Amino acid sequence: MSHDSVFVFGFAEPQILGQDAKYYPRFNLFASPQDIIDTWGPGNFVVAPDINGEQKIVSILVGGGGISLAAEQHNIYHWSSNLRKAFAREPTMRLTEKIVVAASISVNLNCDLEEEYCLKFCDEYRDPLGTFVPYWMLVEQQAGIQVGQYASLIYNQTWAKRTGTTLKELQMLQPIDQVIPFLESTWGLQVSFSSGLARRVKMRELLAEVLPTFVERKVPPPPLWKELRDSHGFLDLLRQGDLAVWFCQANINHRACYDLACALIRSIAMILHDTGIDPSGKHFVLAWIRSQMCIPLQYIKLPVENINYWTIVLQDSSDCATFAYLTTACLQIQGRGCRGTNSFWHGEVALVETEVHQHVDRSKNHTTLEWPWHLEDGQIYPIGRFQLRQDLQLRARVQQPDSSQIPRLLVGPSGIPMHYMRRILLKRPRTERLRERLTSLDKVERAFTASKPNVVII
Repeated sequence: MSHDSVFVFGFAEPQILGQDAKYYPRFNLFASPQDIIDTWGPGNFVVAPDINGEQKIVSILVGGGGISLAAEQHNIYHWSSNLRKAFAREPTMRLTEKIVVAASISVNLNCDLEEEYCLKFCDEYRDPLGTFVPYWMLVEQQAGIQVGQYASLIYNQTWAKRTGTTLKELQMLQPIDQVIPFLESTWGLQVSFSSGLARRVKMRELLAEVLPTFVERKVPPPPLWKELRDSHGFLDLLRQGDLAVWFCQANINHRACYDLACALIRSIAMILHDTGIDPSGKHFVLAWIRSQMCIPLQYIKLPVENINYWTIVLQDSSDCATFAYLTTACLQIQGRGCRGTNSFWHGEVALVETEVHQHVDRSKNHTTLEWPWHLEDGQIYPIGRFQLRQDLQLRARVQQPDSSQIPRLLVGPSGIPMHYMRRILLKRPRTERLRERLTSLDKVERAFTASKPNVVII
């Protein structure tokens, strides 16, 4: 109100008198309208008769704004720079009668709401901070008049497509002190060369498997690698240790090993950055990190069609990231899946084991999902983000004939013609869909994601 610090007389605890002024507690102003004008004026009163005909003050104009009765609270007044609100109030103040001028919003100290309770109701619509989907921006407008035998008005607009920021790109920009959320994320994808099965794994598990092979390729190997591996047990730490405690202690006591660990994590993340669905949307890329230093790092490119069609769900977006690699570990389901050494792999990835939950866009849908939530047999759910560039709308049909078994999500394109689907989604974007786990706080259900040749879901 005064646009500066003010000095007032009042009661204060002795222990705060010697502190810096910025740490003083907040106080409300208790004064009469006459005292306010005398102390912080110049100012004016807006006066009007009340219902009894008595002349009272509607508001006090001071400091470029007005003090008037707050609509939210009884007998509490508030200063606002909005003069319209000051003139709109009923007359309630007397010249020499003291009033309380306070903020409109106050803290209710009796409320014991806890963070866990809040998370329970926002689980299905949290999004990663810093990511956003591609969008169009108006960058230029031109207008003119052409005069000749006829006059014509010319108007042009230029729009530019902004690519947005995916979850994977955001991670590449994060400082190294944000490494723990990255390591605990389930963005790793392990694909078995032996069985053609895949599973989502935490990035820490991915690193524990890939790091030894990656370091063997270096000439010469990092001098502190043996100390990091053997003395600190870094590989075992990645598999099941408390990474936060180790990083905090190593940053102080073993700075060189800390720097090496961070550099190796960053290097592998950079190598695997280009895995997953490629920019064309037609191929699924797997990294193959081999120990032979004479062979360059290689990748395997699989067509996104037929049995591999489900992989398009893994396309990088604002809430999906995929760091995929090929492993010689033999992944199986109930003892089945191994092809043995005598069979050939035809570049087919049959399915992936993952965890999904239902996401709701609360900006367009204010309904609350009931929990516990479960996938229902025969039900169809939108899955992944809709991409106009790929003209693709994915849906997943749940297959779970036995409730004791893990449900299977059969992924396929929508059977609705795309020119209708595009028109529908642009006018009324969908608000509910399935997506994979983002954090350990998500309430998820385990599922297998797969596809069948030529599957079309209506």
